[in-house]
Amino acid sequence: MARERGGNGGLGLFLALGLIMSTWIAANAVRDVRMSNQIIKVRGYAEKAVKSDVAEWTVTVDAREKTGEEAYASLKSQASQVVSFLRESGVAEDRISLSPARVEENRRLVHSPEQKEQGRPQEPPVELVDYTASQAVTVKTQDVDRIEKIVPQISALYEKGLSLNIGNPRYFYSKINELKSELLTAATRDAKQRATTLAEGSGVGLGALRAARQGEFSILSADRTTLDTEYAADNEDSVQKKVAAVVTVDYAMK
Repeated sequence: MARERGGNGGLGLFLALGLIMSTWIAANAVRDVRMSNQIIKVRGYAEKAVKSDVAEWTVTVDAREKTGEEAYASLKSQASQVVSFLRESGVAEDRISLSPARVEENRRLVHSPEQKEQGRPQEPPVELVDYTASQAVTVKTQDVDRIEKIVPQISALYEKGLSLNIGNPRYFYSKINELKSELLTAATRDAKQRATTLAEGSGVGLGALRAARQGEFSILSADRTTLDTEYAADNEDSVQKKVAAVVTVDYAMK
């Protein structure tokens, strides 16, 4: 009889341990399910310094004379001198373009004492004063260094009596597509590192990647540091730039 009771006791202990293990496994399974539904959302950032490879520069020539013919002739003479300056400075001729010339009349209102006294409702007469002509000379080239060099030198044309409106050169980077894969990989790696840091700080582990969303690629000035590339504009005055990429990723916790 004692043996039988001992056998039953062992069986009871075995069943109790099995129940405890089942409860522990079930509890942890529930915990794992709950944790897997918890998401860490982070943004990853990557950038690479680049130098502009395209420059665009516009110089507008103006002329003002008594007649339209005189204004146009003066304009063509000045525009020719600007083009000559650019060619002598090493800019290829096929990189220089001229906009259509514009010639406009300049008029002014004529007020007479009689009109003021009588208060006539009609519009006062106008008289022709002179003519203004204008034309834009634009350079678009990949020789960025040359443009940087000659921009300060063109002011010498003022000494020759030319009427110029000299704009600032605009610089662009055209090879952003060649950097996309590299920057996306780096931004995703940065996002995982940020997610790992957040998970460890919260006392949990980092689970599987749940979602990844690519943000916009942006070209920023070299001194710009931000994750908000969607609201960052390219500084076209800057030769030195950087291409930036942002990704947003979701990781499960465990």
